[in-house]
Amino acid sequence: TPTPISGATITAFNEWYENIATTNISGWYEMNDVEEGIYTIFCTAEGYVADTLFDVQVEEGAVVEVDFELMKDIPAPSNVIAVYFDEEHTGITITWQEEGIWEINRYEIYRLVEGNENNHELWILLDDDITDTTYYDNDWQSLDTSMYVYAVIAFCETTQSDPGFSNGVDRGFQVKIRLTYYHNFYDENTLLMLINRDNNPEHRYIRIPEDGLSVLFDVWPGIYDLYVQIPGFNPYSLLGFGIYSDVIINITTSPPYSPPWELDINNLTMELCWHEPIGEYDAVFCEDFEQETLPAGWSQEFIEGSLEWEIYNGSPSGEPPETYFGDYNASLYGENGTTMLVSPALDL
Repeated sequence: TPTPISGATITAFNEWYENIATTNISGWYEMNDVEEGIYTIFCTAEGYVADTLFDVQVEEGAVVEVDFELMKDIPAPSNVIAVYFDEEHTGITITWQEEGIWEINRYEIYRLVEGNENNHELWILLDDDITDTTYYDNDWQSLDTSMYVYAVIAFCETTQSDPGFSNGVDRGFQVKIRLTYYHNFYDENTLLMLINRDNNPEHRYIRIPEDGLSVLFDVWPGIYDLYVQIPGFNPYSLLGFGIYSDVIINITTSPPYSPPWELDINNLTMELCWHEPIGEYDAVFCEDFEQETLPAGWSQEFIEGSLEWEIYNGSPSGEPPETYFGDYNASLYGENGTTMLVSPALDL
């Protein structure tokens, strides 16, 4: 380089002979008593790219001058990591680490489609004057669907490093999955699994829906299987459907399982008998108080006192704080008393 390099190691060798010298503070070195012959001479120094000269002719009694001009060795930025910078995938944060002994003046960062690492002409320059080791790609949501990689190049004066490449990041589709729960039932242990049939673990999306809604961002295109598991409910599955654009999927959960009932064992025959499960979907009678009054045909029978049933939004005492479904409960609330709430006669 134009600046003298002290402490550089110069090695001259051939098949029969080797001589080593070190440069002084002015960058000069000298080898004495070098035998006549043809030599390979190389120079190394910390922080610089080594240089080699071949077929250097040394003749007896002659002075041979061999100069080296070394380039600074600028390592590629390491640990280049690209991640979504929020849950909505509105952008990408790229971070990296500076390497080597030289002070880096600036960085350039590029975005490219994975697979084009060796085709620099297809790289998109995002910024050519970065002095930090973090960059935010705010144009992410405007990109076409693909797998993207980021390349970072370090500069020290006029010398540049090789590029350091990030991990790949999917720019995919948005998938909204809305669960409508049976009788407005909601279980915080609901598990939703969207699995791509390409067997790539990066293309498996597992969520716990919030209030029945899951929004998946940057879902990779392909053929998928969807599974929904709710404790005590029939499992749901939707198999072999394609995602090649933004998608909205609406699901209505099935009623829960119920166990067999009235198990009975005959002590003489040792036969075990039971009734088939009756789920909520087998209900033979259903009534509500959503008209804010007792339904037609219902009556009250006063057993003790004259306390009447009343219709409240939820419950006046706060227990239960909500109705089973709908908005209104029939509640017996007030001073002591016993009153029966009687439905009309039912033909079962």
